[in-house]
Amino acid sequence: MTAPPTNTTMTTGEIAPSRLLVVSRFCFMLLIITLPWSIAPMSIATALCAVSTVLLWLTTPRHRPEPTPLLWPALGWLLALTLSTAFALDRAESATRLSKALFPALVPLVAFHGSNRREGTKAITLLLLSSALAAIFGAVLFLLHGASFAARARGPSGHYMTYGGQLLLVAAMAFGVALLSRERRWRWLGAATGVLATATLAFTFTRSAWLGWAAAASVLLAGFRPRLI
Repeated sequence: MTAPPTNTTMTTGEIAPSRLLVVSRFCFMLLIITLPWSIAPMSIATALCAVSTVLLWLTTPRHRPEPTPLLWPALGWLLALTLSTAFALDRAESATRLSKALFPALVPLVAFHGSNRREGTKAITLLLLSSALAAIFGAVLFLLHGASFAARARGPSGHYMTYGGQLLLVAAMAFGVALLSRERRWRWLGAATGVLATATLAFTFTRSAWLGWAAAASVLLAGFRPRLI
């Protein structure tokens, strides 16, 4: 009796995982856990996840990602950074910032690993829990240092502006989960994380992050809960 033919078009969740796939998924979970914390472990996890995932894409055709809608905006972002560097007063110093062009590359990375429902559920759970802990950590340090403008919540990253940016992204993501989830446990987990992140964001006294959170909240409410406005 001959073995049935193998379907090479299966998704990552329907095939036997290769070692490289297991490694890349593990590195992706490390990235998810470290996102709300300090820059060094986040950068290391990002590099490990990117290298292992790209190697997987290059060596295993069935695991190659689908293009995302962010492709053209990402190229526009790269062009803007390149033009800024070309016309900068200090081109050498400006060129050191070109690595920011890689930020949109996180989208296909997350889309690839998150397309598997089990892995996506695990990732969003870890991100919400890790974000809640990072927000609590920052709030506790703020209170221990006097709870004043001079203290400013700095969190694990050590800088109030960096921490404010992290909390802005966390709060927007968490409230998005709370607004869109059908299951009660997800709504509660998203809402709790969002409230913690928003409260700690206030302690950073970072006006740009406050404005960003106001814009994100307006978009979320206008798009999904317009009656709440």
